[in-house]
Amino acid sequence: MMRAYNRLLDVCGWTAGAMIALSALAVTLDVLMKPFGKSLIWVFETTEILLLYITMLALPWLARARGHIAVDVVVSNLPKAVAARLEVLTNAVVVVACVLNVATAALAAFGFAKKPFPGSQVLFWVFLASECLFFGTLIST
Repeated sequence: MMRAYNRLLDVCGWTAGAMIALSALAVTLDVLMKPFGKSLIWVFETTEILLLYITMLALPWLARARGHIAVDVVVSNLPKAVAARLEVLTNAVVVVACVLNVATAALAAFGFAKKPFPGSQVLFWVFLASECLFFGTLIST
């Protein structure tokens, strides 16, 4: 089970990396086409949406690898026992925040899905539903 979970996190990390590369390529192409009076009209909106998904896909992967940004000036000067307790407290706060985020997104997604909504809102509903999945994955990390 743990092997499958680690594989899922690897897929999340690789997918986030691919999205970053594709976004950079699309923005570069759009900028290069501007002098010729052409434009890729979908790049701005797509890049905005991809930034949300990149964050959600990369977070659990980075948490597993402990690759997230940490300011360790305070922690490195604390006694080891206090630093360990502070890390547990910090992780507990992060778990509570993720649980609240998942609960809020789930309630919004289910409430939103009960009403008829225009096609333009489909992406918002998909975002809320995927937010539940990715922050739920982060909780288990």
